[in-house]
Amino acid sequence: MACATSDFAMQNTLLHLGVPIIGTSGMRIRELRLWLLRCTACFKIVMDTTRQFCPDCGGGNTLRRVNYVVNSNGEKQLFINFKKRISKRGTVYNLPKPRGGKNGTHRTLVLREDQLAQVLRHRSGTAMKEKETRLTEEEELAAFGEPEKKTKRNLGQPKTVSSYHKYNVNEMRKARAGRRK
Repeated sequence: MACATSDFAMQNTLLHLGVPIIGTSGMRIRELRLWLLRCTACFKIVMDTTRQFCPDCGGGNTLRRVNYVVNSNGEKQLFINFKKRISKRGTVYNLPKPRGGKNGTHRTLVLREDQLAQVLRHRSGTAMKEKETRLTEEEELAAFGEPEKKTKRNLGQPKTVSSYHKYNVNEMRKARAGRRK
């Protein structure tokens, strides 16, 4: 007797319980491949794959995805590719010049994890204020006509930018076809 499921979480739970599992192809599943993050600076292993910064050393763009297998005994076996070189391309360049004001660079540039939480908290606070003002305007306009249609995102508001890009911002951009320099 075995359980046949394509749900990955259910397969993982059944494997830990010791129940035999059959995949959708009819073959028996003996091990599951999972992913975790490993910091290349301090070599700490992080199970939360949504993290952007290492919880131990605080480094940004140092977490790399690593494949691991959970056996039927419950043991984890890591598969780390030591031959893969860590590219520093796009990580060494000057930070943007600080600009003040409502849409300044100091509000959106994130270098540490605590700054990311601060930026997100600031965003949610401004969104709540906008929502409150919008509700009062809609109540006032209800007697005179339709309120304005809601947009998906305020295009004037800057996006949260991590300082760790995958490209060099100072590098020459590709020339478009049909456009001269």
